[in-house]
Amino acid sequence: MWTNYRAIGYSRLIFTNTVSVLQVAELAAAIGGDVRPFPVLLTATDATAAHRLGQREIGTALAEHIDRSNLAARRLAAADGSVSIVATDNRSVTEVAGEVLRMTRWLDVRQGDVR
Repeated sequence: MWTNYRAIGYSRLIFTNTVSVLQVAELAAAIGGDVRPFPVLLTATDATAAHRLGQREIGTALAEHIDRSNLAARRLAAADGSVSIVATDNRSVTEVAGEVLRMTRWLDVRQGDVR
């Protein structure tokens, strides 16, 4: 699918997947061409993650999701040094997105260029 977007002029792709920061080289190879990956890991404290999960999970499923979240956080902590970390605690989606855009320097591109 990315080949089609690239063919019509798109040059930026945001890939969202929790473990994608552990598979940067593999993802870049799958996309093909001249790829400059910029892996970003969004983080939250265990307390924040548990609170967020509590807003969408109920009953016994909540404990299971919290346990999985804690295990994933430990695994993701092993991401290599090329991964940029963005803490999300007590921040709005707009604040987090703005920080990611500044880190990637996508805001340096002419206004109106959405590709």
